[in-house]
Amino acid sequence: MLIQQQNAKGGLLGRQLEPVIIDPASDSNLFQTAAERMLSEHKVALCLHDMAGSAPPRRQVGPFVYLRLHGPLRYRGSYSNDALGRWASWLAARAAAGADGYVYFNNDIDGAAPHDARRLQQMLTVR
Repeated sequence: MLIQQQNAKGGLLGRQLEPVIIDPASDSNLFQTAAERMLSEHKVALCLHDMAGSAPPRRQVGPFVYLRLHGPLRYRGSYSNDALGRWASWLAARAAAGADGYVYFNNDIDGAAPHDARRLQQMLTVR
């Protein structure tokens, strides 16, 4: 229904949407393999995040890295130097392998996001 409504409005970015059923049996391993293959084929990155309880494994899927950091206290709190350092090391390794990285800090309750973003940038600059 939503796909039909969007297509009636011209689709998305000028293209009609088409549903794709990859895993009708709800096999999580099959789904993961197929989803990763599709992301890579279409040059789309998996959005990594650090939300407790649902964070994916720390690995690059797709041609670049897109990372959303939600804060140590779910949208609030400032990251420790150790936590940011681990992300900086991981991102530096991806960059050394030729992947661009994009990081979005969403821990903006109480204003920690800009401070943490600058700290991560500094950690990556000195590497």
